[in-house]
Amino acid sequence: MIKVHFFDVDYTLLPKSSTFFFLKEARQQNVLSRNDVRRFPLELIRYKLGLIHYDFIEMALTKLTGKSLLAMQQVAEECFERRIKPILFTEGIEKIKHLIQAGERVVFATSAFGQQIEPFKRFYGVEEAITSTLEVDPQTGFLTGRSVGKPLFGDNKRQKVVEWLQNEGIEPNEASFYTDSYTDLPLLKEIGEQICVNPDRFLIREAKKNKWEILHWEK
Repeated sequence: MIKVHFFDVDYTLLPKSSTFFFLKEARQQNVLSRNDVRRFPLELIRYKLGLIHYDFIEMALTKLTGKSLLAMQQVAEECFERRIKPILFTEGIEKIKHLIQAGERVVFATSAFGQQIEPFKRFYGVEEAITSTLEVDPQTGFLTGRSVGKPLFGDNKRQKVVEWLQNEGIEPNEASFYTDSYTDLPLLKEIGEQICVNPDRFLIREAKKNKWEILHWEK
C-alpha cells in the first residue's frame, strides 16, 4: 500500500527549470548581475546531456553571499506568479489535486531550494517538501553563499528522502515517486512505485528496462 507520493518539480511539473526562471527574475530585479548568472545556461545544457557538474552548484551559490533572504523570497514569489504558474502541466495539477482530495499524502522532493518551492506548495496545496537549503547567517539574515549540507541531487536526494521516511515510520516500498530525470535513479530504485513523467533519454531507457510507468504530461 502506498502511503506517500513524492514529486520532483523541475521538468516534472513544468517543462523547464524553476531555477532558470528564478535567475531570470533575479536578474530583471537587479538582485543578481549578468555576470552572476552567465554560466547557468551552459550548465543547464550539460545537465540535459548527462554531464552535470555538481561543483558548479556550490560555486554558483557563492554569488548569493550577502544577499537578503527576504529578497530571495520576493523573487521566488514573483517568479512563480509571472513565469512559472502559466506553464505548469495541467495533468500534474490534476494528479496532485486528486491525490490530496482522496486524503493521500503528497510531498515535493526536489533539488530546488526551499524559498523557490514555497509558492509551489501554496498553489498545489502541498504541505510538505524535502528541498535543498540555503544557509543563512542567523545574526544578519543574509545568505552565506553556502548550502546546508549538499544540494539534493542524485544520491543526496535519496539519502534525505530515506531519512524522512524513517522519521515518519514509512517503508521505502510504501512510497511512490514521480520524476523526469536520470539524476533521480538512486531514489527511484529505492522506493516502491516509480512513475517517470516526460523522462529524459537516459531515464526512459531505465524505465523501459524495469517496466516502470511512463507518463507524458503537457500544458
